[in-house]
Amino acid sequence: MPTWSSSSEQDVLSNWTIWTNGIPSSKERRFIVVSMELIGLSEYDSEKLIIWTASTISSYDPAIYNIIRNVSSQLNHSVIPESDENGPWHLIWSYEYIFDRFTNNIRFMKLKPYQLINHYPGFTFLTNKLHLSVTTSQRFIPSAFNFPSLKNEFLYYAKLFPKAHFVVKNMDRGGIEILPFEKINFRMGSYSYLQVFIESLLIENHAFDLGIYVLVTSVDPLRVYRWNKDILIRFCPEEYEPFTVTATGKYVCSTNFKNIWEMEAFEKFVESGQQSSKEMFNNYLDSKGHNSTQLWTDIDYAINTVVADKVQIGLKFMNIYTNRSNNTLDHMFELLRFDFIVDKELNVHLLEINMSPDMNFENEKDQKLRTMSLEVVNDTLKIVGAGSYHEIIG
Repeated sequence: MPTWSSSSEQDVLSNWTIWTNGIPSSKERRFIVVSMELIGLSEYDSEKLIIWTASTISSYDPAIYNIIRNVSSQLNHSVIPESDENGPWHLIWSYEYIFDRFTNNIRFMKLKPYQLINHYPGFTFLTNKLHLSVTTSQRFIPSAFNFPSLKNEFLYYAKLFPKAHFVVKNMDRGGIEILPFEKINFRMGSYSYLQVFIESLLIENHAFDLGIYVLVTSVDPLRVYRWNKDILIRFCPEEYEPFTVTATGKYVCSTNFKNIWEMEAFEKFVESGQQSSKEMFNNYLDSKGHNSTQLWTDIDYAINTVVADKVQIGLKFMNIYTNRSNNTLDHMFELLRFDFIVDKELNVHLLEINMSPDMNFENEKDQKLRTMSLEVVNDTLKIVGAGSYHEIIG
């Protein structure tokens, strides 16, 4: 069990970069208060905030909720399982998109002022890879095309960039391939899409990606947090060169990824006592003549503009939900993980946005990542008002 401690509200806010409608801010202006009287805990004759780990599927792995259980225990909250559907609750923490199931459920009509849900309706425009890739013109999202609707656009792109390779994915069958234009099968199903393959900057001949935790606490006005204390860096398990498309371990950062402290290039930073993966990564880049400050400026810009763009599209669907359920969006928040790849020119490319990112790092070598996950969830609960019995004064 890693060592960590619940931090104060001021410490929590210092861990995050905050924007309101694209403008950097140092304060959380949403009124956050969970005094026992105001949140109605006396109604249930309980001194603990109750978190319901709801799931939309009948058979799910209970281990996915270990992080929220551990954080809740630290904060002296109660966690009730999915089976306890009729009991009181203050916060739903679900790893699935729950609104298809809950929209017409009487228990979710007119939520009480203190009740919170860890998802927004309509955020699939952010987290669905197809929606994210083919419905945006943002320069840091690799060009993508779905068949057959964007076939002509794909042919035009391939003519302009004849040496390009493409990540090909069928949304029905799953799995990916990397193919040059001449090997593309134009009879693929309509759920297939292709995205331009970006070659990663290599460190010790390993490709990698960067996972950035982002919290959205309000959509109108838009309020976005980036956790700036640390990041998730995953190195592909196999060396990149010599490259073969059939060896996905060369370019896919799967569950058996290598951690930054397993890489020789970072040994001197580990030995110097720099425990943050983000600090070690920045120092490594700077030591190689790169500009890590500009990298983070680009990442922040990417996060800010993508969220603003997609939330604007999703507001229509959010309003449909709120009208049907007689609720407001003030009851909701969303913790996401943005996965970026960095190319050889240090340009950033957003690969995907994860809803309910996996935070269960159970291997002994992953204990630092587990500690980071605990801190992110702890901070999230405090920021949305479910982490302590104190008002957060900005």
